[in-house]
Amino acid sequence: MIGIGGMGVQFPRQRALLEYYRGLGHFVVAGGSYASLCPEQYAGLADTVICGEAERIWRRFCADFAAGSPRELYREEDMIDLGESPTPRFDLLQLSRYTTATLQFSRGCPYLCEFCDIIVMFGRKPRHKRLEQIARELDALRVLGVHKVFFVDDNLIGNRAVAKQLLRFLAEYQARHDYAFSFGTETSLNLAEDAELMQLMRAAGFRWTFIGIESPDEASLREMRKVQNMRADPLAAVERIHGHGIEVMAGFIVGFDNDTVATFQRQFDF
Repeated sequence: MIGIGGMGVQFPRQRALLEYYRGLGHFVVAGGSYASLCPEQYAGLADTVICGEAERIWRRFCADFAAGSPRELYREEDMIDLGESPTPRFDLLQLSRYTTATLQFSRGCPYLCEFCDIIVMFGRKPRHKRLEQIARELDALRVLGVHKVFFVDDNLIGNRAVAKQLLRFLAEYQARHDYAFSFGTETSLNLAEDAELMQLMRAAGFRWTFIGIESPDEASLREMRKVQNMRADPLAAVERIHGHGIEVMAGFIVGFDNDTVATFQRQFDF
């Protein structure tokens, strides 16, 4: 069995891989964000499509596959309680080929950015794992000699109160284990509004965060419904984050209806 997953922008490569492995006689399964949002695109390409969060439906698929009767489509209709999420089998990865390992604390984001599929897939109310689950995952990575970890949450601070609980826990964990890890993650720009949050991130060992700045143009931000980026000057916000020892990896988008040819130079100047 071969499983292939990815985002919409990666669909051509997914299609090529699915066709290749299926052509060799393998049973191929498609999953991930694009398969969850547009499962019809995989008709004729995959033997089975996993649509939605996988904690429950993957187990059902595996049981059906073992019994010789897998279905073409497995669809999760509910929002999963992340307390059900098992510790990943990191030991099955060739970790020497990875610069960074990944884990996830939460799913969902409270914002309404019109271009983003996160709230479609995971909802606007962030859900999170228990702290003991994160401890088990970090323990597993530490035993395997991993030192760089990327929290792949689409917005780690979607629920600030819960995020602060996590960060305090991570700071204690790091102190107990001689600061074994260097962390990175994804946050919204309003991280810069909360000095305590930035201090906690640094104390926990976060060295960088990806932030979707998207555009320096307020009209474009308003068009994309990313109003949380309009509360303060974005350069000043980035400087405040840098001032707490956290690097910012910024994402930008060009091509909104409000954009013009002049947008390219404005992005470059920013």
